[in-house]
Amino acid sequence: MNYSLQQLRHLVAVAEAGSLGKAARLVHVSQPALTKSIHKLEEGVGLQLFDRDGPMRLTAVGREFLVRARRLLAESAELSLEVARLTRAAGGHVAVGCGPMMPEALVAPAVAAMIGRREAPRVTIDIGSWPGFAELLRSGRLDFFVANITMLGDEPDLEISAFPPEPLVWCARPGHPLAGRRAIPAEEFLAYPIVGPLLPGWVDDWFQRQTGAVTGEPFRLAVTCSHYPALKVMLHGGDCVSGAIRSVLSRDFRDGTLVPLDVALPPLTMQSGIVWLRHRTLSPAARALVDGIRRHVKSLEPVQAEGRPVRQRRAPSRKSGTSSRK
Repeated sequence: MNYSLQQLRHLVAVAEAGSLGKAARLVHVSQPALTKSIHKLEEGVGLQLFDRDGPMRLTAVGREFLVRARRLLAESAELSLEVARLTRAAGGHVAVGCGPMMPEALVAPAVAAMIGRREAPRVTIDIGSWPGFAELLRSGRLDFFVANITMLGDEPDLEISAFPPEPLVWCARPGHPLAGRRAIPAEEFLAYPIVGPLLPGWVDDWFQRQTGAVTGEPFRLAVTCSHYPALKVMLHGGDCVSGAIRSVLSRDFRDGTLVPLDVALPPLTMQSGIVWLRHRTLSPAARALVDGIRRHVKSLEPVQAEGRPVRQRRAPSRKSGTSSRK
């Protein structure tokens, strides 16, 4: 049996177009060249794939062959993505997706530490909201992403290395009417505009329960924004309030640019993590950055808090012998 991927592409084009003329235009070859390619394919596999008494129609065996041809072409495309990824790795490039809270809290410090050691690869950081990251990962446009993993459903092709859960901390500018008060009633807190990133479904449900019980009105963020520094500017300049994990706000609290609010609401716990494709091996450059992020997370003061339980998923063990399970 002898055939090429180009001949398989020609087969698919003719089958989908229904004629040699239309297919030739689709694959940008002359009709005689396409006819010759189909004949050579049939000779190479020893099968008649098309009936030629009228329009080009697949034979019964041709229809079965088409299914396998499409499968081979899909696998070839996946192989091309893998080769492209390996080429980028050889050049020391890593493409990282980051949820709104992750860049300054976890990723930027790890990259800065690697730059300080002159070990940093070339890094591209895509900051955005979480819904599109998994597809960017599958398409090969990201090596991994760092985000709130409580928003992920059952997606068996994803590996997740989870970090310890962190409680959400409410915050506002210094001098805010609620600043410095103890056990602020929920109805007083909810009277102020709340700004934040796109909420996972279960967090939105949590807010709906709290606000519905207090105000009787559906909950809506006053501002939804994937850029957390922009949200902080809004907090600094007005009477809006927000919430984030403590690792995002620790520097602001230390510098006095934001203050925590003691709100009488049930605890809300988030969990972030690193996510990559289970069947796609991380490049050496990506693995180095993943390990750098893990070291930074380990260096942070652990915060123990009760909150919503989060499913743990298997992640590959690290060569150092320390499990990547969190």
